[in-house]
Amino acid sequence: MKCPYCGYRDEARPKFCPNCGRLNKDDIAWNTHQVNESMKRGQATKEDLRYMAEVKQYFGHAAQQFSKIDMRTPLEIWATRIGWITGVIGAGILAYSLLGKGEASPLGIALGLFGIGLLGVIAMLNGKARFGIRASCLIPFFLVGGLIILLSLAWGALFPDRGPVRDNTSVLYNCYSWDKITPSMVGSNLCVYGKILKYSVGSTTTDIYFGNNASDFHLISTNYDFPEARQGQCVKASGIVSSYYGALSIDISDLSEVTPSSACDK
Repeated sequence: MKCPYCGYRDEARPKFCPNCGRLNKDDIAWNTHQVNESMKRGQATKEDLRYMAEVKQYFGHAAQQFSKIDMRTPLEIWATRIGWITGVIGAGILAYSLLGKGEASPLGIALGLFGIGLLGVIAMLNGKARFGIRASCLIPFFLVGGLIILLSLAWGALFPDRGPVRDNTSVLYNCYSWDKITPSMVGSNLCVYGKILKYSVGSTTTDIYFGNNASDFHLISTNYDFPEARQGQCVKASGIVSSYYGALSIDISDLSEVTPSSACDK
């Protein structure tokens, strides 16, 4: 053996260095086997017991040092950080919405679910935690569910609802903006609003345009004219959507001014 502490060399396999008395690390397996055999025969000495105690202490210290080493990959480290950040932010948003408005914020719920799910998945993958069957199924569900809600919220922010106004306190409630009328709506009885760009009275029809192109949706009236209509006015009207040579329109009998006109811009 060669003592790692003092460098003393010995051809035998002593339990302790003959020079400095420190533990012989090179032959732990051999000496432990010899001590165990002595203990089975009931012939273990005080030196044997001291040796086993120091071996146990040595490996305990090594395990403690090893536990301090972060064995996670950079991906696991960043995923864990993202999980904690999103979870804490989600909890904060959820608490604020519940205390302030008395209703849960979808964004807070989504971030919370995503954070919990991500942390759970990372813990399962790196063996930091073990879960039962139910928890193992729920954790990926939290991750995927939170991600789906986040994506739906992002989609809604990037591509606002093309349906009618949903604010029931607005004078435009359940009305479609003129530029949201599509060919699939032909035959439907709808309320439509917009700012007048051009108003013209012909021999057979009155035409109210909101867009620059003749093919854009517009309002017509075959029986009425509306002398009070003017450019820039926000108006709404209801009727059945029809298509005439590719141009969508509604034949109206009534036209209502919307005040303030800025309501058309919302």
